[in-house]
Amino acid sequence: MHRRGVSLIMEALLLASIALAAIAALYAFTSAYLSTPVYSASITSYSLVKFSGKIFLVVSVENTGSAPLRLMCLLYGDSGESYTATPSPLKLAPGVRGSFHLVCNGGDFTVGRTYRLAIFDSDVGFYLEVRVLCLGQEAPSSS
Repeated sequence: MHRRGVSLIMEALLLASIALAAIAALYAFTSAYLSTPVYSASITSYSLVKFSGKIFLVVSVENTGSAPLRLMCLLYGDSGESYTATPSPLKLAPGVRGSFHLVCNGGDFTVGRTYRLAIFDSDVGFYLEVRVLCLGQEAPSSS
């Protein structure tokens, strides 16, 4: 009596080809995921000080992603006007730190208030925003 069906050798070959196809699909997915650039940065420190009628801003950032960034830094005053810190843009390779600086007339800023600070790379869609407290002293009023 002959049994009809798949022989053991054919069964093993079929199982091996299914396993190889699954491994190839997993490899393709993992390779695509790992090769996708990650655009990320963190603000490591910042200082906003008003002194003698001027504003002094220093912001330190680090590229925490896997791709280069061209970052811009904007500080928004009481009127909503934006002030651009330099350098503009700040070019950072992955793992590298850098800093922005701004000195401007302090009329649009009040000691004790918080202000919006935006760090971004518009080319890749990266955006980070924090609120910074303005420290220092107000210029004495002339009475």
